[in-house]
Amino acid sequence: MCRLLCSEWWHQVRFLKDCLRLTCQQDLSPPHVNYKYNLWLKLCNQVTEWLWNQVRPTLPARTRTKATSETKVLNLSECDVPVKHLDVLSKGPKFCVEPALRPAELVSVSRSVARRVPEDSRTTCVAECTDVLLKHRPRRVHDIVMSSVVDFLHSSGLTCVVSDKEGFFVVLTRGLFSEKGSVAIAKNFREVSHNPSKVKKQAVELLKSLSLDKLVNKVKKEMGDTLDVFFTAKTHKPDVPFRTIVSERNTWLQVVSRYLQRTLNLWVWLTLFKWPVRICS
Repeated sequence: MCRLLCSEWWHQVRFLKDCLRLTCQQDLSPPHVNYKYNLWLKLCNQVTEWLWNQVRPTLPARTRTKATSETKVLNLSECDVPVKHLDVLSKGPKFCVEPALRPAELVSVSRSVARRVPEDSRTTCVAECTDVLLKHRPRRVHDIVMSSVVDFLHSSGLTCVVSDKEGFFVVLTRGLFSEKGSVAIAKNFREVSHNPSKVKKQAVELLKSLSLDKLVNKVKKEMGDTLDVFFTAKTHKPDVPFRTIVSERNTWLQVVSRYLQRTLNLWVWLTLFKWPVRICS
């Protein structure tokens, strides 16, 4: 809710700036437009800052909560997952480890560090970095072996899905994954008999008829003809249904949608200049 309110407030701020700019352009001569606009904008900022300083002391204080690093794993299968694998999965999908660098890569890092020092000290910097590498053995970065977790899930017929809101892993069997995925697909999509490649050809012909040659070339370069669908688990609901998320990445549909978005945004700006805008005093 706070993000929605913040987005709406910034939308109002941008709209106010546009109104101020249009009003200045309509009522003033060109040499005085920027001066008057900056003057009004400064006045708006001062009034906003004064109002915020009046309201801020009355706001309730936010209670500080200690961040917890514990992340659970929801196991919907009847298979017992070893504790060592649960410990890895409990770190969540955003967990990562520091990559281990080879000796040659460590030497190249010394060159990168030397570029940040003055030119007359670069040779000394490289030599000192090399001495440090010779005297100290590379430390062990991590003890987590992800391949063992992947091998266990594959051999046990299990798979993982990310929770929709909480962000932890949900372990379930492949059969249960297929069942929940089929229900989610049947609920949100309608089966059609169109050939994706033929649909792309029709779209190219339509763009050619509109003389959009650059867009046609971009559409032809993209190899993806269909949208991708992946799932997240709604752990906050009974029976843990799947949420379907559609991605148009690396498809010709993304190229067309971005073009339409840019064009429609330009059309909205053009309509603003067609209608006079007045600011109430």
